[in-house]
Amino acid sequence: MLNTDIYKSFWRCLLILLTSVTLLGCQTITSYYQGYEVRNDSIVSLSTPDSGDAKWKTFDIELSYRYDHQGETLALASEANLGLYYEVNVGHIRKLDLYLFFIDDNAKVLETVELASALSSDPDLVLNFDKVLKVPVNAQAFAFGYNGEANQEGRGYLKTGFGEPGGHMESFYNLPKRSPG
Repeated sequence: MLNTDIYKSFWRCLLILLTSVTLLGCQTITSYYQGYEVRNDSIVSLSTPDSGDAKWKTFDIELSYRYDHQGETLALASEANLGLYYEVNVGHIRKLDLYLFFIDDNAKVLETVELASALSSDPDLVLNFDKVLKVPVNAQAFAFGYNGEANQEGRGYLKTGFGEPGGHMESFYNLPKRSPG
């Protein structure tokens, strides 16, 4: 009888653990960075309907995009290229996720949209996307962001100690920050 109770307890605990892990994994991307603050230098206003061509550039990435904001929709078409540093110094892009953040009048994220994603790519990677997005209520502006990992895979001056070429992983990102308080 004792073995049966232990067996039942084990399966009960396993079921609770699996349910918890499943529920934690159900967070949708739209809620990523919700309430976090975006830096003012990367904000594009949505105060009036507008369209045109624009660029957004950081050390890591350059985004050339066409936008059309009319009412509750924002149409975006873009081409994103990694910066020269990655083309020259990095052997492999392990992952790259490109985001758009809809933000309120306090530069806080209301909603996150994944624009493009790449896994296991060359440094001369070009990410393209063409999306029509629903602008959330209270959104006053939008901003771009990204999160990536690059692997030098033996390029550069690093050695493993066994005479083999070395390398290292480096993360690069431009994401909203947690608000103080």
